[in-house]
Amino acid sequence: KKVKSDEEKGVGSTKQNWSEVTVREGAHYFWWLYNTSSSKAISKNKPLLISLSTEILKGASGVNNFDQIGPLDIDLNPRDNTWLKDFNILFIDNILGCGFSYVDDETNYASSSDQMGEDTFAVIKDFFNKVPEFRTIPTYMMSENSGTVIAAKTASIWSQAQKNKQIESNLKAVVLGAPWISLVDVVNFWAKPSNKDKFSEEEFKEIEERARNATEAEEKGEYWKLFYSVVLQVVAIGDHYKLNNAYNLSPSVTTNYSDVEKNDKLKSLMNNQVKNVLRLGHEWKNNVDSTVLKGYAEKVAKPIKQTFDQILKTDVRLVVIAGENDLFIPAPSVTSWVNSFNWENKEAFQAAKQVDIDNKISMKKYGNLEYYIIEAGHWLIVDNPQDLKKVIIRVTQE
Repeated sequence: KKVKSDEEKGVGSTKQNWSEVTVREGAHYFWWLYNTSSSKAISKNKPLLISLSTEILKGASGVNNFDQIGPLDIDLNPRDNTWLKDFNILFIDNILGCGFSYVDDETNYASSSDQMGEDTFAVIKDFFNKVPEFRTIPTYMMSENSGTVIAAKTASIWSQAQKNKQIESNLKAVVLGAPWISLVDVVNFWAKPSNKDKFSEEEFKEIEERARNATEAEEKGEYWKLFYSVVLQVVAIGDHYKLNNAYNLSPSVTTNYSDVEKNDKLKSLMNNQVKNVLRLGHEWKNNVDSTVLKGYAEKVAKPIKQTFDQILKTDVRLVVIAGENDLFIPAPSVTSWVNSFNWENKEAFQAAKQVDIDNKISMKKYGNLEYYIIEAGHWLIVDNPQDLKKVIIRVTQE
């Protein structure tokens, strides 16, 4: 479909463009651009931040936008701390069946995380074709949690295409928070002998059993079983520590993520005001059936270490951010991953020091790999949006 015309007005007073795009038969995606300013000259002086969906039930056009960083909050009031002051922001509902992206029937869902990456790259190409003035603007793509699998796959395809001059764009970095690099390592992390003293003998035996099940599942390519082992492990650890939040190891965190989510209110906003103003023909969704959910989990549970190795062979920067208190993807696991990426600067990166750049942010970098740890659980943007934004600003200013 054509991008909306300049005569049309978006939601709120900010200059916007949006479009639905069919990337292959039966697979329809949605993107929505907010310009940092109505002035083209000012917009060109700010980087483009591509904000991808962070997991299957969280379409970026709604959650990332109205819940988190967009110019308006869920009540359509101006957001004081919007990221739009610092970036042009492109929200993409890049997971089919979520947000305004949809399929004609169940056979049209992506068959693998590779296809999810190819689809997302096709959406990005569509955006640059329709809004070509952004081709030369420094561009940064970000995601968190299971969405990092698709973001990494997209970055791998895009960085190679850009290197080979197959796309006119200016992708500078991909930023991945609490990344799902290898779930089997996460289950095995808790089964390490160094963690034995933290649990009763009975509890630790169960932890070891789940780790064995996860390892066996990965070896057999049974990725739903692997995913389920991770969930069971995380729930058990959370129960042991009597955590208020199943994804955050800090006892001082008193709210669960479900306490701050406004799913029904957001769905109502998206399917009434937003859908009508943008004149979209399909409903905004934040729920899928169990078959679709299972299919997604199987695809994102597959390890993607080699994808990171591929990105590091280009000149695009790979920025990895861990949450210090993340229970689902523990920071020590992320530290182990970044030190084991197979690339030409592996030893130099390993030898680099992790330094404090702020009282609650540490950083390690060499070449085009950067690794940050901030004080947060599994949802960095919910737990610590201030420090996450500091890291992103730092990345875009270098």
